[in-house]
Amino acid sequence: MPDKSQDSSQIHCQAVLQRLIDSEGYLLQSGREWCLYSKRNDYARPLDRVEPATVRVLRDKGHLVERAKGGLEPLARQQARGGKLSTHRPHRREDPAACGPQFNDAESPLTWLRSRRDRRGRPLISTEQFMAGERLRGDYERSCLESRVTASWDLAARGGRSAGNAAAHLSDSAITARQNLHDAMHTVGPELSSILVQVCCLSAGIEQAERILDLPQRSGKAVLGLALTALARHYGFIPDASRAAPRRPMGHWALQGYRPEFPAADET
Repeated sequence: MPDKSQDSSQIHCQAVLQRLIDSEGYLLQSGREWCLYSKRNDYARPLDRVEPATVRVLRDKGHLVERAKGGLEPLARQQARGGKLSTHRPHRREDPAACGPQFNDAESPLTWLRSRRDRRGRPLISTEQFMAGERLRGDYERSCLESRVTASWDLAARGGRSAGNAAAHLSDSAITARQNLHDAMHTVGPELSSILVQVCCLSAGIEQAERILDLPQRSGKAVLGLALTALARHYGFIPDASRAAPRRPMGHWALQGYRPEFPAADET
C-alpha cells in the first residue's frame, strides 16, 4: 500500500515551491526555521515560515538554489531570469604564474565530460559528440532565444504601439540559427532533445538535468551520450550507414523451377 504520509509530504513541498514561484518569493533562514518573503508586501516582512525538513527536500531535489543576495529561491525563476544554469558550478582556481587567459573547465558541461576518463582511460564523450554539442550551443546562442539580463536600448525592445514586431528585426544569421536548431531537435526527437537543451544550451549539469527531467539517478550520462550520438549523426560528424549504402529496389522471390520451360525453335 502507498505511504500516505510520504504522499502528503510531497504535496506540501510542491505547494510551497509553487507559492514561491507565483509570489516571486524567496527564503531566508532565521534560527532553525526558514522565513518566506514575498512580493505581495514588497518583501517588508515574512509572510510565512517553512519547516527545515521541507526546505531540505526541495534542495536535495534541486528545486531550490542559492540566491545571489542570500537565502534560497526556486530554480525555475533563476533559469527564467538568467537564461542559463551555470551559476551553481564552482570556478577553477586561477594560476597566478600563468600569463595567458584562464579557461574555466567547469563552465561547459561538455568540456567537463570531455576532460574526464572512464575506467578504460577513454573520455566520457567522444570528439564527434563534443563537436556536435558545441555546434548546437553555437546555434542556440546565435538564435537570440536567451533571456536578456541587461538593458536593451533597441527601438524594437521599447513598449507601446510603436515597438513593432521584434521578430522582424532579427538578423539573417539569427533566423538561420533558429532553423538549424529546429532541424536538429526534430531529427533527434522529443525523447532525447530535452536533455540536449538542458546540458548544451542552458549549461545545466548532469545531475541537475536528471532532477529537472525526472530521470533516474546516474542515467543522465547514458541518455546524454545517446542524444549526442544522434546529434553528431545529424551534423555529419558520424557517418550514417543507412545513407551511405543506397537501398536496392526489392525484386521478387520464388521457388526454384517457377519459370515455365518452352521448347527450342528447332524442335518445332
